[in-house]
Parts: sequence; C-alpha cells; structure tokens
Amino acid sequence: MSAKGFFNKPKGRVILVLVGLVFAVALSVNVRVSQAVATAPTLGTAGSFAVLGGSTVTNTGPTIVTGDLGVYPGSAIVGFDMPGGPGTVVGVQHAADAVALQAQSDAAIAYDFLAAQGVPVTACDFTYALAEDIGGDTLAPGIHCFPSSAFITGALTLDAQGDPSAVWVFNIESTLVTAPASSVLIINGGNACNVFWRVGSSATLDTTTAFQGNILALADIDALTGATVIGRLFARTAAVDMDNNLVDSSSCAPTPEPGNIVIEMQTNPDGSAATFAFSTDYGPPFVLGDGQSNDSGDLAAGDYNVAATIPPGWNLTSIVCTSAGGSTWTVDLPNSTVEVDLTAGDTVTCVFNIQEETPPAGICPQDAADYQKTIILGKGMGSDAKHRDMVKLTIPNWQSVDELYGQLAAEENGAAKYVRFMYPNSTYEQVNTPTSLAYRQWAVTWYGADLDPAANIKGRWFLQKSGVKGHIPRAFLLYPTYHTAEPYVNVFDPLAFDESNENHVYYDVANGWIAQQQYRMAIPAPLQAVTIVVQVALVENDKDSRPLQLTVSANGATPQTVSPTGPSHGDNLNIVTFSLSIPAGTEEIVLDLVSPTPNGDSGAMIGATAYYACELSD
Repeated sequence: MSAKGFFNKPKGRVILVLVGLVFAVALSVNVRVSQAVATAPTLGTAGSFAVLGGSTVTNTGPTIVTGDLGVYPGSAIVGFDMPGGPGTVVGVQHAADAVALQAQSDAAIAYDFLAAQGVPVTACDFTYALAEDIGGDTLAPGIHCFPSSAFITGALTLDAQGDPSAVWVFNIESTLVTAPASSVLIINGGNACNVFWRVGSSATLDTTTAFQGNILALADIDALTGATVIGRLFARTAAVDMDNNLVDSSSCAPTPEPGNIVIEMQTNPDGSAATFAFSTDYGPPFVLGDGQSNDSGDLAAGDYNVAATIPPGWNLTSIVCTSAGGSTWTVDLPNSTVEVDLTAGDTVTCVFNIQEETPPAGICPQDAADYQKTIILGKGMGSDAKHRDMVKLTIPNWQSVDELYGQLAAEENGAAKYVRFMYPNSTYEQVNTPTSLAYRQWAVTWYGADLDPAANIKGRWFLQKSGVKGHIPRAFLLYPTYHTAEPYVNVFDPLAFDESNENHVYYDVANGWIAQQQYRMAIPAPLQAVTIVVQVALVENDKDSRPLQLTVSANGATPQTVSPTGPSHGDNLNIVTFSLSIPAGTEEIVLDLVSPTPNGDSGAMIGATAYYACELSD
C-alpha cells in the first residue's frame, strides 16, 4: 500500500524479521493521514433509487427495498409486489421507462466521476496490492485504489475522524467480494451515504453480510441470503440479484426542493378599490386588492387549500392556475377555493378573477336568462403506463344542483365491458356502450349519462383484459348545473363533442391524424359588452414537454390562448378556464384546438360550458 492513508492491521504485508522493527513499521502505518480529497458524485435522478439494474432485477424471499427500484435497458423486475411478491418495495418501481433511463444515465455519470478520482494513480490516498483483503482494517476517508479485486473478511471499519461530511471512494478495477457474516462499520461521525464503491466488474455480498455504502458496479451485483445494505445497489449493464435482503437508501434520499404558491387578484372592472380576504392552510390569512399578489414562500410538496371570501356585490368568475413543474389543482368555484397538489421545486400561480355582480341593465335577452350556470369538475384516471378503475368526485353545494351530467373518457387501445356512475347509497347508472366512439385507435372515446344530484359520485370502469393491458381509462368528469341567486345566460350541451373525428387532434397527419379542430359554440347574444366564462375539458394531454394550443375567440374580442404541456387535474386531464370580454351582439364563441408541428401532443375536447352574468331586460 502506498503512502497517504492509514489502516491498523498489517496482515502479512510486513516480513517478520525483527520484532522491534515489525512493531515500529506497524505503528508508522497506523498514523498515516489521508491527503487527497475524495468527492461524492452527484447522483441526479438516481438519488431516489435504492436498487437499479441494467438487464434485470430479481429477488428470492421476503426482501425489503426502501427507496425506488428500477431497471433499464432491461425490463424484467422479478420477485417483488409488481408483478407478484414475495419482496416488497417501499418506493416506486420503474421498469424500462423514462425515469429508469434517466436514472441509469445519471448513475453512469457518477460512475465515471468516481473513476476519474483515481487517475493518475498518484491521486490515490491508498493503493492496494492485487486481490487485497481489507477486512479487519480501519480506513480513513479518501480515495482507495484497487488495481484488481477487493475482499472483505470480517469487519471493515471506516473512521470519519469526527467529520460528518467525510467521503470514501473505493475504486476497484475488478471484483468486490465479501465473506459470509462480514460487515462494514462506520465510526466517529460518518454515514453510509458518503461511501462509494465503484466496481469495474461484479460485486458479491455473501450471506449475512452487513454492508454500508453505494455500490456502482459495471456488471452484476449479487446480494446473497440475509445480506443487508444501508445505501444503494446500482448495476450498470447486468443484473441485481437479491435473496431475503434488506436494502435501505432512505437516509440518503435527496431533500426535495421547496415549491411556492402565488395568489393574484384580478377584478372586473379593473382598478377597483375593493379588497378581498383569503385564507390558506399553509400560512396566516391575507388581503388582496386588484392587481396585488401574495407569495407563500418555501413550501414542501403536498396538497394545499386556498379560499377567498367573496363580499356581497361581487362574484368569483374563475380561478386560473398555471404551473411549469407538474403540479395539479382542483378548482371549487362555488366555494371560492382551489386545492393545489404542489410538486417539489414548482411555482403555482393562481389568479382569482372577481366580477361585480350587478351588470348594466338590459345586458341579457330576457328569454335567454335563467338562474343557472354549469361548471366542470374532474379528475384524471390514467396514462399509457398506469390507470385507476375508480375515482370519486365531491360536488360542492350539491343541494343547489338542478342538473348533473357525467362522463368517463378512455383511449381507444383496448375495450371496456361497461361503466358505472355510482351514488353514495350504492345505487348506480350503468352505461354499456360509448356515447362517443373513437374514430381510430389511440383516439378518445367516452361514455356519458344524465345523473341525479348527490354529494359525491364515483366513476368506475369495468374493463376487458385488453382494456386493462392498454391502461385505457383517462378521466372522470361531472358537469353540475347550479341554481343561482342571480340570473345568467348559461350554455351547455353534453353531446357537443360526440363526434371523435371532430374533436381529437394530433400533429401526425401523414399517419391519418387531424392536426387541428374547431368548435363554434352558439350563445344568446348579450345586449351590451360582457365577460363570458368558458370552461373546456381536454383529455389525453400527457405529462411531458409536448404542447397543445387551445384558443378561445369571438368577433370583436381579443383571443386568448393557453399551451398546456401537462395535465392540470391528474393524469391526462386538463380543465381550462377562460374569462373573455365580448362585445354586444356576439352570437358565438370559437374554440380552436391545435397539435403543433413537429411534435405536438395528442388531445381531445370532450366538454365545454359557458356563462355570463346579467340582469333581466324589460
């Protein structure tokens, strides 16, 4: 072993010639101090994984993995609770998906970063002989270089010397092998998260080994019966094989970045001097006037509620939220609240649009005004990789609902037996055939039914095997029509989007898709200028960077466009709300949905509502 490090067991590396000389040499080895600085790599997305295989991940026995588990480019995960025990993963499993791909890419970068710390060889704190057994040694932090294999027989002790950020890098060019019942101990303030074993070939942890640290092996990793690991097992090109093990990376999981929620206030008309009170479950109440905003500051990922108090003389017309980081939200317009499911590191901005309730006299045609308005409630149910058979939607102020319509939407990639809309008393409405048939494979189909108002409704799929395999469920939507205290012009046709080839878009026209669709919604023409609220249900917009473009327009009005790149209400569902100022005499609202070339997303309009507040004309 070269200079710069220390260990406390000579193990036959010193020839016994004179007792005094041997003792002196042993003492001199014991007091060597590390000089080079070992550096922990950045694991990126691989940091959430406890086990990551290249070809397969297999298990025998009741193994428990705490942390995510994945495989790429292989796809087989065998012996866990997906597709069937006996092992357990306390985390998320990723089989040959985009998450596992990125994790392997980040693990490869970390592997190369570790390898570079032993180049040139003089950069090593410790350089060992071929086939070195370090069991029984006590090793300082630093860069430990093995030109061939490393073995651990008995207990290896890693001494952090009081430094909680101490790092050990073991660069092993061939194999790492432990003997049965061996162990790695960390003393004096160190932790397993900062111990890295880069293995140029394969790693074998023999039976009942108690191991600590992160193994990044080029080939396979075998954890034999009863071996335990505090850290991670990453095999770049081959398998991770386990047998009745405990692998726990929870103490090394990266700390999620905080997110924040911004609430903005917009009144109509602009410039109002009125103020509005808000309450949240993440901080003290606050008051906002027109054009003002409130920033929550740093928040952990999770669900948060924001509620506005609407004073007499005002009406909350919409709550419009935007996100760039994958957060979703549920707007409860009748109760003036929004629930934000905030993801780590994201900023969600929600604009509360509040309008004076008293409109100019004569704004609505007398025969078109009624004391009703319809809104859209919904939750996503699935994507190409997973789905839920049933979700429940709570209907706020359901006693005020005059009419209710329900939809269950799916992707045409398999079949359903039937669907049910289920009431709280266990009765249900069953629909056996689609209301809107998809015009081709991968397009959207949906089932619809008129329902009785209730406190909540469950939407449930009963799928054939092809529907299960294809993960066809996409969304559950309800359209409650509320009885209101003030008159409105309300527009809602549940069958407006019953023709699949007139509402689904995808940019790939060369393969028979339609890149853009237009829907013209007829409305009773207002007698004076007014703000109309338009809501649109979009299905099939994936959680990726591919956009859709939805534009609402009318003659004489300024068009508004949104370009969602991910769902707002759970998997593959967007509910988009517009507040559009239209002039007197406007007879229709135009909705244009576009999948931009060259890489727009697939999506379909399956429902739309519109309303504007008014006073009855003479």
